[in-house]
Amino acid sequence: MVKDITAAGEDEAKKDCSDKHGLLNWMEEQDITATAAIPRDADGAVGREVLFTPAGRTGLRILLSETRLPTPAGEDAARLVFGPEVESDPDVLLRQGYVNRIQLVPDGTRRRIQVGTERHVGTTEWYELHQVGLH
Repeated sequence: MVKDITAAGEDEAKKDCSDKHGLLNWMEEQDITATAAIPRDADGAVGREVLFTPAGRTGLRILLSETRLPTPAGEDAARLVFGPEVESDPDVLLRQGYVNRIQLVPDGTRRRIQVGTERHVGTTEWYELHQVGLH
């Protein structure tokens, strides 16, 4: 069973930036139980990031803010996913050779989730969500 944890009203805060329900469903299709949270920043803002916590696995941190959020020391950069308006972290690109990306693509009246791998040369290879798995 997939749990969805959010504070009242936070779903609407970044409705057009991330489809957390789609990601939770994707995890459930892989038999991964997960929770999602949209934390409130110190300044009271919501929607700058979404935290996914899959049971028995390392969590995913999806950064959605236009302002690049710092990568805390010791955080696994492979578990960071940058939204379309978030600048790539040059240190992560240098160390790891890539960063993970996410975007929503209009598809008629719906949106499809795509995930991508941005390389240090600035190109991003995109995949439909159903084409990838969480390891």
